[in-house]
Amino acid sequence: LANPNAAKDIEKAKQLLAQAGYPEGKGLPEFTYENMADTTSRQFGEMFERDMAKIGIKVKINGNTWPEFSSKMRTKRAQIFGYGSTYSYPDPEDLMSVFTVPTRPRAPMPPTSRTPGWTSCTRRCTT
Repeated sequence: LANPNAAKDIEKAKQLLAQAGYPEGKGLPEFTYENMADTTSRQFGEMFERDMAKIGIKVKINGNTWPEFSSKMRTKRAQIFGYGSTYSYPDPEDLMSVFTVPTRPRAPMPPTSRTPGWTSCTRRCTT
């Protein structure tokens, strides 16, 4: 399957920023990108920072400990954040349970993702 969002169209991004009233990012504040302080998360953050700089958007990376990051996710105190998970074996039901089982303390899913529509969709995926 081809992902239509995989290609980076820098000129289109610049054009959209200009149409929104922020040519070359001028007038926008610096954004804070929250992520974990480990090497991989830092590298993803740096990649995001470089990509945003190409269109004139300033991004500051803020590496967090797990308790800090988890708290920011639960209390919606993150402007932009990087959050992901990997699994060592291909078990779709286990993967989906992170998002569907509210009593599992495995991930600090933001409250906005626990809507009836989301829950219904993910339950259908695990049955």
